[in-house]
Amino acid sequence: MTTETNIDLILAALGKDATMLLVDKCGGQHHRIPKKPPVWLVDAIGRDAAAQLCQLYGDTFLTIPMAKSWKRQERDRDIRADFDSNTFTVHQLVRKYELHESTIRAILNNVDAPVNAAVPRFGGLAHRRDPDTVDLFLTEGQS
Repeated sequence: MTTETNIDLILAALGKDATMLLVDKCGGQHHRIPKKPPVWLVDAIGRDAAAQLCQLYGDTFLTIPMAKSWKRQERDRDIRADFDSNTFTVHQLVRKYELHESTIRAILNNVDAPVNAAVPRFGGLAHRRDPDTVDLFLTEGQS
């Protein structure tokens, strides 16, 4: 029996971290899932998650989704959480996530995303000043 699965079903069964590992290593592939966790699955997602997947889908063929939009949404949530925690600047997020600065700013300026109301933001969410950046255009009276 072949099972086309939705990412939400795997996510509910395994949790975010194990699902991300499974999609990264096996996404887009068709696998036979035995009743006992095989070595390739344990190596990919860990013993507990592999056992859970085998319990749910044992003795079936499973098509593991690529889940590109889900992975992008999770990445965007992580970027927003990092920025809202006030521990990362836009430039640090560029390096951490290996994305262009305009992509990071577009993610942070997304109107659908929740805004941390406790932190005042001027000029858009993504324009918090990096303390390590030298301001070349300071006028007299500014600091």
